[in-house]
Amino acid sequence: SQKHFGNDHLQTLCTWNNLANLLHERKKYQEAVSIHSRVLDVRIREQGKDHPMTASSYANLGHSLRALAQREEALEMYKNALSSYEAIEWPKESDVKELKRLIGELEA
Repeated sequence: SQKHFGNDHLQTLCTWNNLANLLHERKKYQEAVSIHSRVLDVRIREQGKDHPMTASSYANLGHSLRALAQREEALEMYKNALSSYEAIEWPKESDVKELKRLIGELEA
């Protein structure tokens, strides 16, 4: 999709995000962080901070950072995700509850 659509196209970002999630599942956290960071940067630039896909990218990056024991960085990403979801009044309460749980866990 990158060759066909370009680096910043939403379909390309979706593909990169899926790859990062796969790397995370395979415990290749540093590689996942690198790709999640890039996806997040483009989403912020193209879609803004208060967009559901940006919020999801914040959370995904947080998960990979947490797996690398980078607690402060993960906490910041989770707080950004929560802030984005709250700004758009995200209807999936389960997503918001999970972020609050993760934030509480990292702040403990």
